Amino acid sequence: MVQDNIYQSPGSDLNKEGQDEIYGELNVLNAKGRIGRVRLLAWGITVGLLFVGLTAIANVLFTAIGGIGTFIGGGLTIIFYVALLYFYVIYTIQRCHDINISGWFSILFIVIPIVYLALYFIPGTQGSNKYGNQPPPNSRKVIVIALAFPIIIGILAAISIPAYKSYVERAQQQQL
Repeated sequence: MVQDNIYQSPGSDLNKEGQDEIYGELNVLNAKGRIGRVRLLAWGITVGLLFVGLTAIANVLFTAIGGIGTFIGGGLTIIFYVALLYFYVIYTIQRCHDINISGWFSILFIVIPIVYLALYFIPGTQGSNKYGNQPPPNSRKVIVIALAFPIIIGILAAISIPAYKSYVERAQQQQL
């Protein structure tokens, strides 16, 4: 009778080759595939901040030029906004696929923004569904970015609320 050595290394292949069947690919530029809740939040924040930054830089540079530069800055703002809207729609469609509904439901989420919050609370389908395999697990970067979102909102609120109150008070004083 042959006894197995309990200290020998495992006989199965533990490389990531078998994971292709379990997890789907991440698609950043098209609507195919699925995206989880945390990744939706992290990618949305990243893309949003990127486009806000690009828009601010373009407007500052081209407004400083003046004249035709103002129109160029405005044109770039429109182009950046269309690109941001494209990514917003793509990620919404992928999230719809993750909860196993058609991407056409993204119209509902876009037209009624408060309904969009449901995408952050409805868990995705475990395993594969008719739209593909489940998305890969979240990396540490994705989780950190998603957790930074409430901090960013808190900082913006801490700055903007007192500034708005001061603005309202000055406006009321000027009316008297």
